[in-house]
Amino acid sequence: MPTIAKNKRTYAINVRLDEVEYDLLSKLAKAANTERATLLRTYMYEQGAGLDRKHEEQLAAFRKVSNSLEKLHEQLELVAHMCASIAGGVAILPGARLSEQQALEARQNGLAAFSLAEAFTTIQTDLVSKKKG
Repeated sequence: MPTIAKNKRTYAINVRLDEVEYDLLSKLAKAANTERATLLRTYMYEQGAGLDRKHEEQLAAFRKVSNSLEKLHEQLELVAHMCASIAGGVAILPGARLSEQQALEARQNGLAAFSLAEAFTTIQTDLVSKKKG
């Protein structure tokens, strides 16, 4: 907790406490061997520090999720390209033609993979824009 320099101007504020709150503050200050005002000032600084810690924890969790989404997006793009490559590769093999049903399924699977990759791109873009905003 920062200390107040002797030559700095300080300001008095009034805080309204009910009887129970005042008694509790008095007991806590006595147990800490300090003045009530000093104890309140300590609580104020500690609360601010707690908010900073929580913000950093939330930011770290957000970064972890964002990085995971980015990796998942890269993997989905790879799967989409692999689906398209497999369909194209099988189609050019001599004597190994896909039936209409197989070609349709390969095309649908490739399109589904691309759709998933696009969906994750949208989600990731939204998250990044919210993080900046």
